[in-house]
Amino acid sequence: MWGKHHRIIEQYRKTLTQFQDLRGKKRPVELRKQQDAFVGFIKQITRFYRSFIQRLISHFQIKDLEWVVAKFHLPGIKAVNPPLDSVSNCDSETREHVIRSCHRTLVFLGDLSRYREVPRKPKNWAPANGYYTLAKKLIPSSGTPYNQLAVIALNEGSTLSATYHLYRAISVSEPFPQASDNLEIGFRKALKHYKQQAPAPNYVRKEEQAVKDLITLFVRLHAKCYAARDFADYESLESEMLTQLAQDLKDRNLSNGILTKMVLINIAAESLAIKRAPGYTTSHSFTSFLRLNVSTFTTLHQVFQPELERAVGERTSTDAENLTAIGRRMLPSLRLYSTWLQVNHQTLVKQHAGTAISVLIKQLWQTYANTLSLLAATFSMENVPTLDYLLEEDDDTIGFRPFSLVNGTTVANWKDEQRGESDHVHPNEEVLARIHFLLEDGKQLCLKEDVPITIIDGTITYKEEGIMTSTPSIGMNSNLNLTADESAFINAKKTSDGSLAESVLGQGGASIVDSVTGSETMHAMNRMVDSLVGPREGAETDDEIVYKRMLYPFLKSLRASAYESDWNV
Repeated sequence: MWGKHHRIIEQYRKTLTQFQDLRGKKRPVELRKQQDAFVGFIKQITRFYRSFIQRLISHFQIKDLEWVVAKFHLPGIKAVNPPLDSVSNCDSETREHVIRSCHRTLVFLGDLSRYREVPRKPKNWAPANGYYTLAKKLIPSSGTPYNQLAVIALNEGSTLSATYHLYRAISVSEPFPQASDNLEIGFRKALKHYKQQAPAPNYVRKEEQAVKDLITLFVRLHAKCYAARDFADYESLESEMLTQLAQDLKDRNLSNGILTKMVLINIAAESLAIKRAPGYTTSHSFTSFLRLNVSTFTTLHQVFQPELERAVGERTSTDAENLTAIGRRMLPSLRLYSTWLQVNHQTLVKQHAGTAISVLIKQLWQTYANTLSLLAATFSMENVPTLDYLLEEDDDTIGFRPFSLVNGTTVANWKDEQRGESDHVHPNEEVLARIHFLLEDGKQLCLKEDVPITIIDGTITYKEEGIMTSTPSIGMNSNLNLTADESAFINAKKTSDGSLAESVLGQGGASIVDSVTGSETMHAMNRMVDSLVGPREGAETDDEIVYKRMLYPFLKSLRASAYESDWNV
């Protein structure tokens, strides 16, 4: 049926294009009539497919799919009299066929809505986006809806969104066949514009226009890394992009949605690089994307920690209100990277010592440990609500293959769609829930033998070869509730490398990470953070600045009023 409808649509579009090119300006009234006839046909078959989904669900009495009909604002199963031959209890195979049929039809409806906007100015992509979003919600493992969303993004001139949706179309168990080719074409265009020194485009979406310089740098960096060739200006380009990222976060130009897309693009790109190269551990593409993820995660921590420091100095009666707007905006992306760290921690610890990326990885473990310790000391976890629905970032990554080892093989999350958002808790409680999940992730990593962080006196601490290199207790009572078995494991982990030396920072020395000559990116990130929080007086070298920057939030916390904070896990 769709094949016949699609052939008619293609003929309509061909006729309209020819008429507009030859006689459009001279005969505008006739052109408008033909356009109206085309839109009328689209609306007619749209009603047919919407009704088809309603009748299909009603016939087979699949109550789990009532939320799809509800989105159409049409009567559900109870309101529609089922036909006499309706099936009250269909078998699993038939049910799967019905779901697949509904999924294809939703994609058709999205295509119809997209075709309807072709002759219109201005264009309204909301209906098409809505149908594609329903389709990806119905079967998250399918890449087709994501590819179609990328088509809309390209029509809007949004290179970031197009890149994001194409990566998502690839990073599922049923990838869209042409998504990889489409992604490569987009990257070639981005590099061509760069060689031609074309100015950054003006984006239709306001949130992207506010950070257009960051998006240009980000897409260019990905295009070069995707090419799987070593390029001399990698470090300078990465440094420039990360500096712009930190500045846009500080200035509140960067929305949560764009930051989340950038993080997921980074993670998906690294995963795809593994598939593209059999010996991926030595490929330029994989190494570049791994390094990009490490550096980006570290930068997010370095921007996030001063926001936690402000939360200490401006405490209110409600814990969640202590976190600044910038910190709240960053939490979903920090959680995504926390999941990435759980999946990839073995890859990080296996990197050869003495290399540039190993230095960056050490810095990541340190900043990660410091962030967790600050979170545990700043926020009380006693009354964290138990959510009976998925947070937005969790729901959005269902079917995302790079996270399949952690998130399991959940097929879909339809219960939240059936219930809607009326039963969601207050946003402040969602903030506490996100912090709780971050701490839980950190605790689980501490319980892994090969991970170089552990728990010392209520503080998450980075260790290397038995030497503790993270800041020790910060003068606040953090109660990390461990089971007897977990406590025994932590104690065994402390002594596995022999007697632990006293904290290097506690003795006033430089940390191991600071003692290693870092890359341009590492020093650039340190200078970038200093520009955000301000360098300490008397710091004469980059190493001194790094050391004092990492210690500064904790010293200020010591001057704040002591308060108790429990970590309930």
